[in-house]
Amino acid sequence: MWISTQSGRRRPPFARLLLALITLIFHPLFVQAVHGAELSAAQTEYLKKLDEPVLLRGDYFKAITIAYEDFSKRLARNESKSKIVNGAETTRFQWLSHIQNYDIHIEQTDTMFLVYFSPTVRGDPPIILGGVAKYEIDRKTFQVAAKTTIK
Repeated sequence: MWISTQSGRRRPPFARLLLALITLIFHPLFVQAVHGAELSAAQTEYLKKLDEPVLLRGDYFKAITIAYEDFSKRLARNESKSKIVNGAETTRFQWLSHIQNYDIHIEQTDTMFLVYFSPTVRGDPPIILGGVAKYEIDRKTFQVAAKTTIK
């Protein structure tokens, strides 16, 4: 028995089943192709800049060092958590326990240096939502004035 469609065409009753089967077969391939799609020009430029040499001012270096003293404790906590949890959580916490898996951004205001440690998007990182640590370092005293975790 054939089923009439709204356009007047007729299709066999198993057409929906066939369409669903084709979707199940080809959807993962399509998703993988989209996931591996070429990056936009802005994304490509951003990733290129991450591999370029960096000129780091001495005061920026000092502010980053001060922030890192505290942030390294978070890395150690992530390492400890990786030994307690199981499965994908183990991999995620192990990955988050290494400073090379973070990008560091610094900017300044009139009174503060703002230092951000954010999980990198380079390479093939696990999916991380949030995880950015922001440090406000006083420009005169080089003391941590505030610390925020963006989840």
